Parts: sequence; C-alpha cells; structure tokens
Amino acid sequence: MINKEQFSIYLWLSPVYFVSVGVLYLWGYWATFDLNIFEYVGLSDVVKVAIIPVGSVFIFILIGFAVGELTVSDMFPEGEGKETRVGIFLNKNKGVLISLFSFLLLVLVFYPSPEKWRVLPIVLLIPIYFVLKKAGFLREINNDSARSLVISAIVALPLFSLAQGKLNAQKILDDESYRYTKAEWSNKDMKYLGHASKYVFFLSVDNQELVIARDEDVSPLKLLEFRRVKKQPAVEKEPNE
Repeated sequence: MINKEQFSIYLWLSPVYFVSVGVLYLWGYWATFDLNIFEYVGLSDVVKVAIIPVGSVFIFILIGFAVGELTVSDMFPEGEGKETRVGIFLNKNKGVLISLFSFLLLVLVFYPSPEKWRVLPIVLLIPIYFVLKKAGFLREINNDSARSLVISAIVALPLFSLAQGKLNAQKILDDESYRYTKAEWSNKDMKYLGHASKYVFFLSVDNQELVIARDEDVSPLKLLEFRRVKKQPAVEKEPNE
C-alpha cells in the first residue's frame, strides 16, 4: 500500500504532470503552424485550453489499456510470463528484437510524414514502460495488473497528447476537417485555429497567412464547419438480364 508520505509526493507531482501534458498537447498543435503559443498564454490558460482534448485522449487510453491488460494478463499470468512460449521466445531473441525495435524507432522519428504520429507514441511507450516497471516505479501497488495499467496510462498520456495535437493540426492543414469564418475584416474565408487567453487565431484557406486578433476585434464570431467527404469507390453493377 502507498503510505502517507509517498501519497503526498504523488499528490504534489500530479499538477506538474498534468500541466506538462497540457503543454505537450499545445506545443504539438500550435508548433505545426510555426506559432509559439506560449507567448500568448499563461499557465492557467494551458489547463483551460488543453483540458478537453487531453481529457478525451486520457479516457480512450484508459479504456484501451484496461482491455489490453485484461487480455495480456490471461496470456502472461503474474510471475509466469518467462515460462510461456512467448516469454521463452522473447528472452531467447532479446538482442535481435532490441536491434529491430531500435531501427524501427529511428525510422519513425525521422520519417517526414505526419502520419508517423499515429504509431510513434505506441513505439515510444514500450521501452519507457518496461524501464519504469523494472526500476520499481509504483512498486507500492501490490496488484501487478493494476500497477501495469497505471504505469501504462502515466507514460501514454503525454505521448498521445503530443501526437493528438500534431494530428489535429494536420487535419486543418490537409483540409480534412476544420471550422472557418467568413471574415468581414479580411474579405475572405479564414480557418479557425483556436482561442487562447485574449487572442483568436486564424489561418487562410491556402495555409499561407496566419492572423492573430484580439477577441473583442472579431466578436461576434460565427463559425462554420467543413468536413471533406471521402469519395466512395465506384462499384460496377451487372446489367439486368
């Protein structure tokens, strides 16, 4: 069990952790537009701006790892993982697997396509998780499945928050989905990027012009939704006999 001293340490660190997660999401999102958002927001704004996207990521992570942990715990009973077929194979080929994994990680890190952010958090999660678990992180949690779930969630949240910020921004740049306004002050449609502190951020539909305005200068703001419809493949029909 976690004693009072350990609990107070975790309680003190938790706000720092969650603020850091919010910072990573904001950095991932706004840096995609070559904008340093931290010039416009304070510490309190970080939490307000990032709480909804980060919170949704956290819920999906928690559900995913809970289901995964239940599945894996059946394959690797506590204390018996090394004796299973998979465990024996992994231990026998540890060196080769580490080399292949390191190569895959390097390829993903330097891969130019933003689609890498769909895979990179999972790849980064694996070594960090095993290092923390082997180092005895949260050893106070006696149940191994519960401990694995908590460590996985703690490691995954910042990684997936950064990735989600990147992917959300890329949807706007690729004209996949975004909100926009028919701005009278610019005489053209402008993509809406977000609101932070006293500022509202827009991007021209050709992704060439970034506009930063004070919220009182653009209110009331009417936003419209754009979502690109994916074309369905044509299906050849046989002529009626």
